[in-house]
Amino acid sequence: MVVPYPARGTSPALDALAAEIGEDAAVRSLLRRAFDDFRGALDAGEVPEALPAYDEVGATVTTTRRISRRAHGIAVQHLDPARLLSDRAFARLLARRALAYFFEAEQCCAAKVDPS
Repeated sequence: MVVPYPARGTSPALDALAAEIGEDAAVRSLLRRAFDDFRGALDAGEVPEALPAYDEVGATVTTTRRISRRAHGIAVQHLDPARLLSDRAFARLLARRALAYFFEAEQCCAAKVDPS
């Protein structure tokens, strides 16, 4: 799947990792983690709805990820029930949702820690 890079400032974790290992490696690492977390939610029968959008930049990363048939069925049922998206477009949608899921969890955790 081809996934656009999230814009700088979207994720403190991504920005810090990019400073250490470079942007491409950081996006790949974060996508791996985000997709694993999102896949776990799908495998549990959950489909996170109404995830916040995030800004993207023109650069992209190409990667492969797998999900179980059950998780795929759940994702299709909620995200593309009419099956209008190509496999490539659906994979990109899943990857973007996985990143948004990670960013939402990251913001939630930061809000719990931040006393202001």
